[in-house]
Amino acid sequence: MSPEAVSGVAVLVRLQLELRVDLAAMGQHQQRLSELQGRWDTASLEQVWVGWAALSLHAWYTALETLSERIVTAIDRLKPEGPQWHTNLLAQAATAVPKHRPALIPVSALDGLRDLRKFRHFFRSAYVVLFDPVLVERQMAVLLSLHPAITASIADFDSFLTQTIESLQSM
Repeated sequence: MSPEAVSGVAVLVRLQLELRVDLAAMGQHQQRLSELQGRWDTASLEQVWVGWAALSLHAWYTALETLSERIVTAIDRLKPEGPQWHTNLLAQAATAVPKHRPALIPVSALDGLRDLRKFRHFFRSAYVVLFDPVLVERQMAVLLSLHPAITASIADFDSFLTQTIESLQSM
């Protein structure tokens, strides 16, 4: 195996391990939100549960964004910059690059992810407010509806990484 192939394999193996850690974290947060949604009653909901759900929404989205950033940096070697970099990152992750890599997330998820990104930004600056249970519940529903398609797409990307690693190792 050439030195370039060894280097490429090392990068992709590390990326795949990080992808799996991020995917597992997303699954844990999705599970927590699913359990909370089953007990959600906005009339008698304590702020601690609303805050817990808001934290899980934030963490799930952050894991997805971190994963997307790692992949576009390592594989595309082009990380979005500027004031719209969060939006551009998701658009880049949702775009397949023929003969280079498949899409990481489905294009159909971009609208819902935009809403979750806005909520995440609100969460980061909401240190003096109580979370609105109706807003949090709405964002939970968005995340729980997107999670299966996004994790399936990430699993497909994981398979792509496995095939690419095997291909490089056989050089």
